[in-house]
Amino acid sequence: MGIHARACELPRDDPRRRAFLGAAEDKVSLQLFTGTPTRHCFFTTREYHSSVQNALGLPQSRLKSILGRPITNNPNCPTARVDKYGHSLKTVTGVKHDGIRRLHDLLVNLLSKWLRRAQITHMGGVGGYKRTCKGLFTEVLNHLPSLDPNSPTYAEDLRFRQGIIPDLLLDVTSIDLPENVAKMLGDCTLADMKTLAPGTVYSESASTAPSHAVEKRQKQVSPAYHAAARSLDAELGSQPGLPGPVESELNTYNSGNVLGLVAGAYAELSSAFHAIIDLIASQLADEHLQFFDIDHGMCKSIFLQQVRRSLGLALHRGWAKLMLDRCRDLVQHPNQPRSMVSEATDEDDEEAHAFYHHTRPSGHEG
Repeated sequence: MGIHARACELPRDDPRRRAFLGAAEDKVSLQLFTGTPTRHCFFTTREYHSSVQNALGLPQSRLKSILGRPITNNPNCPTARVDKYGHSLKTVTGVKHDGIRRLHDLLVNLLSKWLRRAQITHMGGVGGYKRTCKGLFTEVLNHLPSLDPNSPTYAEDLRFRQGIIPDLLLDVTSIDLPENVAKMLGDCTLADMKTLAPGTVYSESASTAPSHAVEKRQKQVSPAYHAAARSLDAELGSQPGLPGPVESELNTYNSGNVLGLVAGAYAELSSAFHAIIDLIASQLADEHLQFFDIDHGMCKSIFLQQVRRSLGLALHRGWAKLMLDRCRDLVQHPNQPRSMVSEATDEDDEEAHAFYHHTRPSGHEG
């Protein structure tokens, strides 16, 4: 019996089954075991232990001493307690320090850097010609009366004026797209980054297809954008059943198809995300081959490996850091600011000792 068949025989809520079906065939997730860490993504010992245990669907050794302890969150939200896999720490609602948002922004910015390096014009992220896509739909809402800053609903009205805010706008007008990418992208395409924590979408699914959870989430992104557009149009007074100004504007981008870039709980990526990686690698290879005479396929594979390693390791470390930070901030020291929390352990001392002697080799003074 093959490994895939054995994994499928496990209960749906078994984390080993979720991890295998999520990441076993994903070349980005597998970078944890096949790709060496870079200076831009340095793992601490705890982060690497947590990443490996999460990728294999195993209990988190860091949580042994705090199992069952309550997780500090908003009193109006459901009470959560620490489980041995760390799932409750990653999915708890109503908590301080928005780790999920930081992980989301990390991925947007990292992808934006690669898009800029590949000279792919885009908005959103640190590498975009604008760092945000805010205001794309403001023009169709500008006919509304001027806002009063003293109004009690000013903040809500301002958000409404901004309309829909995607994470990225990709402009590939002048690019010869690979066939698999051309099926997803138009000249200008909106894209939205989603992080998928280990919740019910993994445990309740009966599918045995690899990366089923992130593919399912990817398909939900575009319909959600159109629902939001219709809601805005309704508030503008548009007739039900007919495209209003906001949805009509949305349809000008890639015929209304919004790309969902989904990063899963086991560092697996959705097919649209993989297509963007393929586009980046193709562009980098084309640029490289202007100066070097080597096989195109070989050159592209080198850049594919680089981009996959960068994103895969960052995502694995991001989930580990999210859980470890919440251990400290929401369970062990919920009433202390981060800057005042000290975790002096033997493991931390060992890492500090190794780092000191790595940066100050024998014979170095000062």
